[in-house]
Amino acid sequence: MKIIITLLFVFIAAQNVLSNDSLKTIYQKAIDAYESDNYKEAIDMFSIYLSVASAHDEAFQFRGNAYYKLKRYEEANNDYIRAYELGHIDAEMFYRIGVYYKSTSNNEYALQFFKLTVDNDSENKDAFIELGRLSMLKEDFVNAKMYFQRALALDPKVPGIIYSLGNEEFEKKNFDAALENYLTAIEFDSLDQKFYYGAGMTYFAIDDSSQALSFLNRSISIDPNFAMGYYGLGAVYDKYNNRERSIENYTRALAFSNSKLADSYIHKQRGIEYSEKGVVDSAYKDFESALRLNPNDTVAYLERGKIYYNQMKDTAALNDFNRVIFTDSKIAQAHSYRGLIYYRLQQDSLAEIDVRRAIQMNPSDTMALFTLGNILMENDDYQNAVSNFDKALKVNPNFGVVYENRGISYYNLGFYRQAAADFEAAMKYNPELKTKLIPLYQDARSRFK
Repeated sequence: MKIIITLLFVFIAAQNVLSNDSLKTIYQKAIDAYESDNYKEAIDMFSIYLSVASAHDEAFQFRGNAYYKLKRYEEANNDYIRAYELGHIDAEMFYRIGVYYKSTSNNEYALQFFKLTVDNDSENKDAFIELGRLSMLKEDFVNAKMYFQRALALDPKVPGIIYSLGNEEFEKKNFDAALENYLTAIEFDSLDQKFYYGAGMTYFAIDDSSQALSFLNRSISIDPNFAMGYYGLGAVYDKYNNRERSIENYTRALAFSNSKLADSYIHKQRGIEYSEKGVVDSAYKDFESALRLNPNDTVAYLERGKIYYNQMKDTAALNDFNRVIFTDSKIAQAHSYRGLIYYRLQQDSLAEIDVRRAIQMNPSDTMALFTLGNILMENDDYQNAVSNFDKALKVNPNFGVVYENRGISYYNLGFYRQAAADFEAAMKYNPELKTKLIPLYQDARSRFK
């Protein structure tokens, strides 16, 4: 009933207005309001006008424009479609319809209206780019290239736009689409190092190291001072454990970089490489630099905490691991290492909570499994201790000290044959244990003979 009354009111209002003014006058008032940027008034006047002149295509377009200016895009699109259905032709209107349909993921309709745009405005660069992009999504690479070429003819900056599209697809992990964009950008401009960097990092993401190195090397051959190219090479060598080359390229990246955020990340990555090489002082300096540039870098805190842990600086290590867990409680290693410190400080209840959390998040965490096994063993729960030692050894069969403690658990369970085998394995993987374990080994053997 309320809707009927409202419509009746509009109709009566329209009739009252029309009794004093002609339709032409009302239409002009609507146009004047629109041109004065009084979009709400323009919408009201066009609505009165269209309640009578319901087949006026241009009026629907103008009211659609007013809605568009007010960012009421769905209402604008409804009016634009009505104008189109009434035969109105306007390239800008078609482009806006295309953008609306694209925003609602209705790509087929978007494609249709972008085509109408360029049919009526052959110099609309943005429409050609959208057509190229939508064609890429359909894997229609022939038409995509044709549309991008049309855009390029209108604006030589188009390769950069295609590169940006590649970046968008890369961030969404649509690597095939990203690579196609980067390679298309290279076809249009073969001397822009960024395009080769994008392609190289995409090849890296899909584990094609040969192509990754080829494109990244090309990027720095174009610009020997291109920091991101060196960073990319560092990342590739890092992944394939060539630490010398990785550190070398990260160092060059830092030499040419002028971005604090990028520098922070590269310092952190180089620090991890130094840690893996056992160059602790250099690693520590890199983590310090990373945190100075980005005090919120949880990974840098984690890695610095590991150094403190290995140096027996438990208070400093705890501070770093607490910072990591406070920021992101889902980082398993932080719980694992904090548990190790609590265990070392003989706070077994706290240690057990942390290592169990670590194992829940990462069932292959050998240190957490080993620590939990130790805690259980010290509480005479030898059966469950053995279970955790088993899991640790399944991940790392060369973990000598785990064989030792599993052997002790087996011994206490009365499984002397298994205990002797474990003591023997422990001495094999860690000869320094011989003095300690030979008496236990001999005793275990004597009990099952």
